[in-house]
Amino acid sequence: MDSIPADLGAAGRALWRDLTDGLELRRDERVVVSEACRTADVIASLDAVLAAEGVTATGSTGQRIVHPAVLEVRQQRALLSALLRRVEWPSLDADERGSGWAELSASARARRAALRRWNGAA
Repeated sequence: MDSIPADLGAAGRALWRDLTDGLELRRDERVVVSEACRTADVIASLDAVLAAEGVTATGSTGQRIVHPAVLEVRQQRALLSALLRRVEWPSLDADERGSGWAELSASARARRAALRRWNGAA
């Protein structure tokens, strides 16, 4: 397993562990996964802003508007999804055919769960 990049925050480190457990990444995959994990950190920061400030803000003339972080977090989630699709993950679709989940290693099951959590599907 590759070492976790030092600049990652908590969300990025967690995603790194979920995605890379038991894998050796190629250099190009490491770059993409590192960026995905940094993106997960940005998403976590934006989620914290929205949790603290709510999903609306006050516009320049006093009107209620959608908080700018709502729009940015949506873009960051799309970026994360696109980055995760760029990596050639080991084939883990046996469970989608109705069997095979039990035969997957713990790291493969964790990777599948992480992909579903971060990408909406694996």
